[in-house]
Amino acid sequence: MSTPTTFHNLHPEPERRIREIMEQRHPLSLLLDGVADVRNIGGLFRLADAARLGELIYLGAGGDWAPGKKEKRISRSTTNYVPFRGISSLEELPEYSLLLLEWTDKSTSIWDFKPAPDQKYLLALGHEETGISRELLDSGAPCLHIPMYGMNSSMNVTQAAAIATYCLLEKLTLKTPE
Repeated sequence: MSTPTTFHNLHPEPERRIREIMEQRHPLSLLLDGVADVRNIGGLFRLADAARLGELIYLGAGGDWAPGKKEKRISRSTTNYVPFRGISSLEELPEYSLLLLEWTDKSTSIWDFKPAPDQKYLLALGHEETGISRELLDSGAPCLHIPMYGMNSSMNVTQAAAIATYCLLEKLTLKTPE
């Protein structure tokens, strides 16, 4: 029986791989709306790297926001490969179609959401305890939820973001990584 070829054996030229990744990002980015736990921020950087997301934007932090020492360590240095920035208010949101990951009386199951073709999306994730801010909920952006089949009404923000990210990426037109 032959030994499987690992990811690192398939990509032996890291400089070339980094260049390709930076040039070929997927049309989905994450908006962190008050996400506070350093473990979650580090995990979201790892997710953004793994899924080759467009960028990670922190709402409410201003333009000088940068991940701290703990976030960098937890992210396993993916902060070096994932574009990120902070913004102070919704007026600074980039030209994306905004989606909110929040269970509401008007939310749609993420499985039923049908994205528009050739559209760039920004998926907003809320604070670990309070969820998406009222300001974003009042923005009129569509709310998507992950169906919950147990007793708990939510899951960890990084886990929810990973499920939603890969569900959305499957629905979007993507370039297959080599």
